[in-house]
Amino acid sequence: VQYVALTVLNNRIADRATKPGSPFVGGQAALVPDLVGAASLTQLAVAAAPEKWNEALAAVILEQRQATAGPVTAEELKRAVTQVRTQLDTAAANAPTRKNEDLADGLLSAAAQDQLYTSPRQDLDFARPVLDALTPELVEAAMRQAFTGKGPVLFRSSQGEPAGADKLAAELAADYAKPLAARAADAAIVWPYSSFGAPGKVVSRKVDKQLGTTLVTFANGSRLLVRPSTLEKDKIRISVSLGGGRAGADPALLRALWAVDLMPLGGTGKLALADVQRWAQSGGLVVNAQLKAGVRSFSLTGNTRPADFASEMQLLAAYARDPGFRPELGEKMAAIGPMVAGQVDANAGAVFTRETQRLTGGGDSRFGQLPTGAEIAATTSADLPALLGPALAGPADVTIVGDIDVAGAIKAMQTTFAAGPKLTRKPVAKPAIAMPAGRDEPWVVNHKGRADQAFYGRYWALPDYFANPSLSYTADVAAAILRARLVDTVREKLGLTYSPNAGAVGSVQIAGQGYLSVSIETPEGNFTTFASLLDEQISDLAAKPVSADELDRARRPLIESRTKQYESNEWWIGNLPQVLIDPRVRSVLLSEVTGIERVDAAQVQQLFAGYVVGKKPVTVIAKAK
Repeated sequence: VQYVALTVLNNRIADRATKPGSPFVGGQAALVPDLVGAASLTQLAVAAAPEKWNEALAAVILEQRQATAGPVTAEELKRAVTQVRTQLDTAAANAPTRKNEDLADGLLSAAAQDQLYTSPRQDLDFARPVLDALTPELVEAAMRQAFTGKGPVLFRSSQGEPAGADKLAAELAADYAKPLAARAADAAIVWPYSSFGAPGKVVSRKVDKQLGTTLVTFANGSRLLVRPSTLEKDKIRISVSLGGGRAGADPALLRALWAVDLMPLGGTGKLALADVQRWAQSGGLVVNAQLKAGVRSFSLTGNTRPADFASEMQLLAAYARDPGFRPELGEKMAAIGPMVAGQVDANAGAVFTRETQRLTGGGDSRFGQLPTGAEIAATTSADLPALLGPALAGPADVTIVGDIDVAGAIKAMQTTFAAGPKLTRKPVAKPAIAMPAGRDEPWVVNHKGRADQAFYGRYWALPDYFANPSLSYTADVAAAILRARLVDTVREKLGLTYSPNAGAVGSVQIAGQGYLSVSIETPEGNFTTFASLLDEQISDLAAKPVSADELDRARRPLIESRTKQYESNEWWIGNLPQVLIDPRVRSVLLSEVTGIERVDAAQVQQLFAGYVVGKKPVTVIAKAK
């Protein structure tokens, strides 16, 4: 009952966070029933821009006080109960296809915490009569009980400008002493996205038995690639590819690529995000929408279940065909941007990754996933609609994987992305880069984290995948062999806590991008020793072939992992969209296992002798400022 009560409160907090002028960007109330055997507590947390911390505190305390004062409306109770029931129903429906590793983790966690392990069906059966008997009065009582006891204790965390205990205590007391106004009732929501124009007509249909897919082309230029699967019961994954992504982005707007993920916060043209959430939660719908900036397309994605498939497709189409870009999106960008910049700059690994992505991406800022503080500071609220508008207006390539039949996928497509007039498909962007030439001196970047945190990495250029597919598979095996050797030698020399990493990239999306990499997180004083150990292993691998046993120990796990990926709908939905962008990717998806199997010891030796030994690498160091 308390969980339902806090769901009511969390809905209010989430709705408040998405509205214009909200002083916080997000928040949540949670129950901690057992704090290391000493106590239980209710936690209320919010994230806000540093200069708005006191406004955010006042706002969330107001939400908490109004919730404990009551009343909980019938509509709020229905929304919360529906959410909880939907969570339990979905878990029970998905239970037959749970992964063995998840089951093992769940069993071990329950045993470690001295808890009884229950199945999703048992959880549903236990909760159903409780949910059926709930009344606003019961939930109001549970809400008050959740915030009864000692406290509250206020904790504030910020990278700078500490407020001090006296200031915190004064703010807390003042916020609880303010007169309490009644909460305004929420207006009813009517879903306005049931039609996107005249239903689309099917132009062509092609079955690929090897991939298990059906490709359908529609008259308006949109395409559907559907792969029915029984790997996940009652779950459907959807990915909508739009525009040219990072490769096709306007050069004048590259600074705003970091904010693409935030676009759904702007809601749609007809509904704010809070209204979209209320529509979904009150209806018991399992729907969601995220946007990512991929290399060659912007990807609008969501997961749902068969019962809600039509609603999920309508939601995704609403974001694409009628994006909101509301004022609150600009506010969230302004608040979240400095948080992102501060977190990246204070994290040694993030600063190291940002620099390596820049260099291995040929210095092209389009292909770096982590922004600089300057890029964030230069981004304006007008940048995101300018960056995404042309992509969202074009034809969609929709990939669907999961518990769905082809006919059902086509029907939903006809009334959403395939509906309406013909759309112009722009030429596909074909990015190409060249890594900078290696040199004796490293590229050095500074982070603002702990002084003892540092990263060291070397990168040797290789061809991209399509330039030499065989070499790409050889590089994967070579990296696995080098990693295993370095783990043994580095741990012996530097201690058990330092584990090096080695990997290989042969890009299928960016021409010219390929490299063998080795990196380690270790104090700067260990760099020379690590470099010496690395040089020894590379020289040995180039001088003579590895043994059959060492080759097999490196190759076998790669074969097993690539075989197992075919059993993952998550892998299929992540890779099939690329087939629509570049048909050559089809052969990559089907040949990975055989490609690894064919790698022999002579090829590994030739890779190190021809591409690594005697070649100056790109060396990157990240250390404290």
